[in-house]
Amino acid sequence: MSPATNEYRKPILHQHLLSMRATIDLRRSALHCSLWALWSTMWQGALRCGDLFKRQRDARRPWSPELDTHRDLLSSALVRDMNREVIGPKLLLRLKPTKADYAGEQGLVRGFVLDTSPKSISAAAAIRDMLLHDPTAGDPWHAPLFRDRSTGRAITYETSQTAVASALKRAGFPELSGGSHALRIGGTTALANAQRGWQMVSGSIGGWVSESRHLYMWVTEQRPDMATAKIGRGSSEMRAQSDGQWGRTTARVSHRREA
Repeated sequence: MSPATNEYRKPILHQHLLSMRATIDLRRSALHCSLWALWSTMWQGALRCGDLFKRQRDARRPWSPELDTHRDLLSSALVRDMNREVIGPKLLLRLKPTKADYAGEQGLVRGFVLDTSPKSISAAAAIRDMLLHDPTAGDPWHAPLFRDRSTGRAITYETSQTAVASALKRAGFPELSGGSHALRIGGTTALANAQRGWQMVSGSIGGWVSESRHLYMWVTEQRPDMATAKIGRGSSEMRAQSDGQWGRTTARVSHRREA
């Protein structure tokens, strides 16, 4: 819910992000590369603003590697298939203590598979390109993960909010310019509409500790089409919803062909 308009924020989806990317300069602007890496990470990981940078209420607090996201939290690994064959590389991001893990005891990690195809949204590729434009000099522990190279300071909540709204307006989607949190809503929606997305969003990716995750799940056009096709074949599993717009799940209904 947007405190400014008292309306539900609409999700920023894959096609919106691609259009946003076309409005920024990823070849010459290190700041734009940092913003794109931030947005891609929030969207693909269904992460909160506070998971990646200081929240608005913490704006006056000095940046601290003990509390904030820095570059020493990055690592890499290999993605393997069921036969343990290497598929490709992935980027790992250890999360700082967050709303879902105040004490930082769970050791939450998000993994992002590297995908360099032109129409993909890949946080791993975006962070890699960001680091090429703004390499880390010195101790990565003291380097904010997403920063403005000209100042060396972490990108702020206000900077991200303004840039998201501006990019959406230039891309032709002013109705979506509700701020950075719409990226988490969009990533959640994409996951929920993917195969087995409902289970993944529950906690392993989005990090929800309550049923409030259902407020983030919108239904895209493809999901109802897939569901109606499956029940027509006589063997499917779908989830009933309270209305046609929101993805709040209220029941689980199994459809099986009688013997």
